[in-house]
Order: sequence, then C-alpha cells, then structure tokens
Amino acid sequence: MASVDITAALLAYLKTVSAITSLIGSGTAARVYPDDLKQGCDMPAVTLTRVGGSPAMYLGGRSGLNDATFVVTSYGANRAAADALDNAIFDALGSSGNQTMGSVKVTDTAATDGSRDGGVDLPQDGSDARRYWARTSYRLFYFDA
Repeated sequence: MASVDITAALLAYLKTVSAITSLIGSGTAARVYPDDLKQGCDMPAVTLTRVGGSPAMYLGGRSGLNDATFVVTSYGANRAAADALDNAIFDALGSSGNQTMGSVKVTDTAATDGSRDGGVDLPQDGSDARRYWARTSYRLFYFDA
C-alpha cells in the first residue's frame, strides 16, 4: 500500500474551509504552517505539528487504516482572534468523519480529549506586540491511498 502524507493533506484541507480562510487567507497566501510560524508573519495564523500516529495492524499485516495525532495552534494579535480561529478549526475538525482531504479518505476526526488551552507569548526582540494562542489536539483516522 502506498502511504500518504497526512500532514500535507491536512494543511491543504484547512486552506479550503471558508470559515478558516476568511481569517488566515487562502491558497498560497494562507497563513497555515507545519510546525513553526514563519518569522514576521501576519496574524492570525495556524501551525500544526504531528505528534503521533501509527498504522492499524492485523495478523496478515497492515490493514490500510492509520491514525495521526496533531496539535493545532491558532495564533492571533489578541485573545479574541486566537480563540475565533481555534473555534473555526474546531468546527471543521472537532467531530466529523467521512471527509476527503485531497486524495486522503478520512473516516473520523475528533478532538483528542475535548480540552483546549491557550496562552500568550511575550514580545520578541524588536517588537512590543504579544502573540496570543489557542491550542487543540486532534486525532485523525484515514486510509492509505
């Protein structure tokens, strides 16, 4: 079985949800990144980091079903902006199934424990602006291509 890049599929999918793109832009200008924000990027923005996952196995080998856990962090210039983006992502991913993310068939997506947290990063060198964030973990179940 060919494996799929679920991170790329999730990044691409988030760029298609209008409630999200209305906040972060769309297409190649969308501010959604794997792992880290781009230096000096505009707010709001999103990062996603894959923190776990594995293929489902049975006695004969791989079943084709996989899971992946992501931490999705929404950033904003203020608490309300970070929370609004986190809520839009939660509405798109929080408890849905049978979606297609590009060529990837996702059978179920759920917030991992229902809890979300948030915080603020202190200003960086050369700036007096704080960066607020809200974070939720998601577990996706998907099939190989």
